[in-house]
Amino acid sequence: MKKFLCFFGIFALLFLVLLPPSLRAFLPKKDDDKDNQEVVRRNLRCSNKRFIIGTSYDNDKIRAIVFKRFDVTEEPTDSSNPDTSEPTDTTEVSDNSELNSLFQTLKVQIGKVTTQEDGEVVTIDFSVSNHEDLSIDKLNKGIEEQQKYYEQQGLTCSVM
Repeated sequence: MKKFLCFFGIFALLFLVLLPPSLRAFLPKKDDDKDNQEVVRRNLRCSNKRFIIGTSYDNDKIRAIVFKRFDVTEEPTDSSNPDTSEPTDTTEVSDNSELNSLFQTLKVQIGKVTTQEDGEVVTIDFSVSNHEDLSIDKLNKGIEEQQKYYEQQGLTCSVM
């Protein structure tokens, strides 16, 4: 019986020694490149007197959009003094009518608007959901295309 237990112990130890190299050789290798892939984070920030829009990207995929609209009150122009011809925010508001309608649409669709003393903020988080039910085709493009769109709308943009 002692001989049997000694042989069994030797075979068990031999099995345990040969198990890891054989598993490495015969099992398929996991895709470790996916786990070790470096994340490139970029932020697009666009603004003017009426709006601030910030979009963050992870490897050119949208992570979050923050859309803020300021409450700009129109200053009355003094018609009695023609020398003071300073522009008012009425041209700014009319120039951004597309952004105004987009902001109103987001307010209705998302329903979660943060009100601050100087305006309203709508935040869209893509890490939770891809928001396919929202009509945000104008906001979910690549960073270069999105920057061109915002600049066409009269915003000044910077990429960080």
